[in-house]
Amino acid sequence: MAADQLQDENLGRRIDVAGLDRYETFLVCMSYMVHPNDAEKRERLKAWLEARIAEKKGSLHQLSPKTISLLIEAGREGVGDDLTDAAQGGGTAGQVLIAVLALQESGVEDAGLDKAFHVISEIHRGGTDYRGTPLRLGRDTIKNNWKKYGAVAHLWAAYVSLLGQAKENGTFSDFAEWINGHKLAAVARAIQEMAAQRVLPRNTRPLLRSDTLLIEGVDAAVWRAPELQEHIHRALSSFTSRYR
Repeated sequence: MAADQLQDENLGRRIDVAGLDRYETFLVCMSYMVHPNDAEKRERLKAWLEARIAEKKGSLHQLSPKTISLLIEAGREGVGDDLTDAAQGGGTAGQVLIAVLALQESGVEDAGLDKAFHVISEIHRGGTDYRGTPLRLGRDTIKNNWKKYGAVAHLWAAYVSLLGQAKENGTFSDFAEWINGHKLAAVARAIQEMAAQRVLPRNTRPLLRSDTLLIEGVDAAVWRAPELQEHIHRALSSFTSRYR
């Protein structure tokens, strides 16, 4: 797929989603979200996701022989488990990016990654995953998730935002409605552009990492960092910096 060709740039990597339909865009974006640095795993994941979408659309019979071959590989390699694992790790990386932007928008002092790691850890304290398993998302775990998924954190931030909207407006169960690659890419582009204008406190490094996967070929959606809610203020009140 031509739009899935990466270009190495000094400012990062980029994908152009122009000309792709909503499902193709979702496949490309999600494959990078789960496997930012592994092309073979991305291809297997795209095949697995394509089959899931085709099943919902009633078009499994239209899958290409190549996709079916990759799908068989995907089954052997446990691709579904990769997606589940990435949803938590990547999801928290996206939440960290949203938190930094929200903290900075609200004028919080030293609103950087250290404070965001703490806030997201506190938000998940005592929580469980979709299986009811207690979450173990301490500050160090979230920091490691940021290291692994930070290059695609704007995509995960967009995913988290759209997921929240789908739950609020009652469309979460409508797979075809909220899994919309055009929306995902457009919101990610907006978050990408906002993050590109921000720097981290203390060392004034750019918030947007140099290895960030830049989204092109789609107009940025209207997106604003959320206002700080009471639970965020409570989390901030217990923050202790790890930087001295």
